[in-house]
Amino acid sequence: RAAKAKILPRILWEREKPKPRAPHFSTVRELDFFELPAVKEYDLVIGNPPWVSRKPMPTAEGWLFSAKENPHLARIQKDRKETLFPARELACAFMWKAGLHVSDDGRICQILPSRVFLSNNTDLFQSAWIEAHRLETVWLLADWRFILFPTAKCPSFVARYHPRRGSEALGAFEFITPKVEILDPRQALIPVLPEDQKTLSENQIVAAAGRGNAAAEWKKQHWGTPRDLRLLDRMLKLPRLKRLAKRPPRNPEALPANRKRWWLKGQGFQPATASTTDPKPVFWKPSDLFIPADGPVLDLLLLKDDCKRIGDLYRDTGLHRTRSPLLYQAPLLLINKGCTKFLFSSFPVLFQDDFQAICAPKHEEDELLFLTAVLSSPLVQYLLFHTTANIGIERDIARLEEILELPFPLPEDMPKPKKSDRVMRAAAQRVRTLFAELHRPENLLHRESLLQSAQDDLYGFVCDYFEIKGWEKDLITDCVEIFQPSSTPPSLDSEHLLTVRISTPGQRKEYANTLVKTFRHWSRTRRRLWAATSVAAGLAVITLGVADEARAYVESAAEKDVVEVLSNIRKATAEDGVQFSKLRGFILYEPNRVHILKPLGRRHWTRTAALNDADEILGRMMEEDGWRC
Repeated sequence: RAAKAKILPRILWEREKPKPRAPHFSTVRELDFFELPAVKEYDLVIGNPPWVSRKPMPTAEGWLFSAKENPHLARIQKDRKETLFPARELACAFMWKAGLHVSDDGRICQILPSRVFLSNNTDLFQSAWIEAHRLETVWLLADWRFILFPTAKCPSFVARYHPRRGSEALGAFEFITPKVEILDPRQALIPVLPEDQKTLSENQIVAAAGRGNAAAEWKKQHWGTPRDLRLLDRMLKLPRLKRLAKRPPRNPEALPANRKRWWLKGQGFQPATASTTDPKPVFWKPSDLFIPADGPVLDLLLLKDDCKRIGDLYRDTGLHRTRSPLLYQAPLLLINKGCTKFLFSSFPVLFQDDFQAICAPKHEEDELLFLTAVLSSPLVQYLLFHTTANIGIERDIARLEEILELPFPLPEDMPKPKKSDRVMRAAAQRVRTLFAELHRPENLLHRESLLQSAQDDLYGFVCDYFEIKGWEKDLITDCVEIFQPSSTPPSLDSEHLLTVRISTPGQRKEYANTLVKTFRHWSRTRRRLWAATSVAAGLAVITLGVADEARAYVESAAEKDVVEVLSNIRKATAEDGVQFSKLRGFILYEPNRVHILKPLGRRHWTRTAALNDADEILGRMMEEDGWRC
């Protein structure tokens, strides 16, 4: 009997069996969650809902659309399917129901697929769900995806929230976006640096959802620094490409030849498959040119040599659905799904759904050539990284709808229309010059160098057109060359993980020079600014100060007592038994200088880091009424 008394009670309430009696507990129910009566009996609901979408879910759908079972249904009068169950994302159904099981002061914590917030089809869901639930903290673990969950099919959010209580207003919540760092020798510790601890507003998300771009609002906060947000906000206030491009009309004759600012958009054709119920006939001639999806091509320009005759390809099997022949007429711009190829074509060409296309009337060819230059520039790579749902999160794919959300003002939209028109025409002519150069036989072995030279020139035109300042160009370069390649690494020792590599003395000098240069623009004093760095124990202290005479940047090893202090700080970045460790920044202000403690990883010694650090220091200086200069 004594032995029996020590046995732990059962906690499982098995399906089709009566509720366990004392001393046993009914903690775990063997039951479909959507068959569980909605009773407020728990203080905490935690879970990892199934990550399943676009499949029939009878019990979930039955509960969601039942006026008797789902109290949320009554206040959603239209677009119910898109609001309650977008893309049949099962996690969304769990999010609607979980709050019905917690007490008045209870909360829910769930691991969710990133699709619930980072998707182009969940705007209605996000707006309605947030109005019914109060977010407390959200963690986006996309950057640690393959390290935490090597076989995960999708990155994850961790959300803690509670049902909105009475008249509880929309408010702020914590948004944590940890990046892969190697600050502690122990495995399984995830440090969260100060720059990855952010505050978002529920009003921001709801307002963005109302505009149809909630995913971009979340995404730009993932890698975006305060300086990035300034640039992104400026660019996204410009007119979008989507106002120019429309779907081809069903009747080709309805499209006037002299149309103005009326471009066509669409995806290439999809061959019929085994699941195609009604194959459509092909609309082309065997002699028409075709570009294979895997064909080797240069960037910017499509040449006839890159194509082949389509012949009888797919003539017997047909197409999955009808496609308009207008979409394949020149002049047109082809864009691959990964947004790594932007190809202007001066001749008609056929392509499959691996490519998306925008085509314009012949008399607006310059505008389309300039769009080619813009889309292939580092500026657009920067914008896509910060605003698209998938790039840098899950897969390097941008949907056509996301590309159409990119800023593309025409000269008449700009403050100086005549100047902007000249820049646009000059860029178009530079592409034509490249086209002529690539067709010369003597340049056959120099195509890549000619292309690179043209791309450099075109980026200059793009920066001039959009009035990109020097510091904005620094943000773009750091993003394209350092941050984007480092995002979502497959492992801690990935060769693409540039952000965690130990910075070089030259890179730290560049950071220091940017910091000094930024302050020099702000300072009214005639005294000189200087910077120096002490390095030890995987950390460094950079000191920025003022003096009567100019001083060159110097870097030295820290003194012994400083090394000991830095080593202790490094060890203190982790707590035993803690998976996530929130770190605090350290800046010491003195009357005429400031000391910043930084890890040695490359991420912390970029020009982007210097610009944001300068802003933070300036803000503190203004609070303290400036340095004693």
